[in-house]
Amino acid sequence: MSYLRWLTSGVQRDIACAQDHGRIFRIGQSASAEQPGVLIVRIETLLLLGLTPAARKEIDPHLQTLKRVAPYLVDTHLIEATYANAIGDRERAQRALDRAGDVRSYTRTPQVVVSAARRRLGF
Repeated sequence: MSYLRWLTSGVQRDIACAQDHGRIFRIGQSASAEQPGVLIVRIETLLLLGLTPAARKEIDPHLQTLKRVAPYLVDTHLIEATYANAIGDRERAQRALDRAGDVRSYTRTPQVVVSAARRRLGF
C-alpha cells in the first residue's frame, strides 16, 4: 500500500461518496481554508484524481499554505515528498523527506513513518 493510499484511507469513503470534484471542494470550503486538515484533504484529493495541469495549479498554492501553517506536522512534508516524486522532482522530494525526519511529533514516531515513506518513494 502506498503512503498516499495509507494516509488517505480515512478519507477514501468521503471521496467515494462525493458526486464530483467540485463537491469535494465545497465540503472543504465550509471550514477554514487554512486548517491543516482541510488543506491535506484537498491536496490528497487532487493527487488521487491525477496530476493534470489544472490539478498541479491547485496543489501548489495549497501545499505552500500547508507548509506555512503546519510545518510541525510530519504529514505536511510527506505529502510534499509524495507530490514532488509524482512530478519527477527527486531533489525536492528528498529535501521534504529530510524535513519530515527533523519534525518532533508526540503522536507517532516520525523516523518510522519517514523511513517507510523513503522506501515507498524509492529513496
